[in-house]
Amino acid sequence: EFPFAYEPPHRQRVGHRTARRIQHHCLDVLAIFVDFGGEALRDELEEFCRAALEHGVKTEVECFYTGAYWNLEFIRRKGLLENPVWATIFLGWQGGAWTPPTHDALMYMVRHLPPDVKWNVSVMDPPTQWKLHALAIAMGGHVRVGWEDNPYLPDGTLARSNAELVEVAVRLAKEIGRDVATPDEARQITGVPARTVA
Repeated sequence: EFPFAYEPPHRQRVGHRTARRIQHHCLDVLAIFVDFGGEALRDELEEFCRAALEHGVKTEVECFYTGAYWNLEFIRRKGLLENPVWATIFLGWQGGAWTPPTHDALMYMVRHLPPDVKWNVSVMDPPTQWKLHALAIAMGGHVRVGWEDNPYLPDGTLARSNAELVEVAVRLAKEIGRDVATPDEARQITGVPARTVA
């Protein structure tokens, strides 16, 4: 089985950064979230992505700024990321890799995406999240919602559940003529293989 927290041999060298950056999403989607920018070491990314491939796990490339795209292509050239690459663009997430939660920033990040990358956006900024999600949907992208990103509904009230936030995203998509993907369609979009029943 794929370990819940992969620890590369050089974990002692990279210390707590590895544990913070590498997370295993052990639900049905079989995805792993990896920060491809910031303090990411390329040998660590290479080893991690190789382990993910060996275990049939899809890597999600986390992009806090365009430097992550350089690392994405570096790792893909080694054959360690399968197309389509699934990337999340992060806007408004505080810290040294912060990208402003603005329409211009989203359009810039999307315009500079490498080829064969499917993308979604995560916005950690209550005043701008829903406006940016509407833009992302209109641009043909996808959106990530949930309490981790922003627990507030468009009117500023606290959502009672993640499902309420998903319902808002679904309404946004329908209002501008975008269909919402079925689970099978979502697998095709993200490149996650179909689940086999034993």
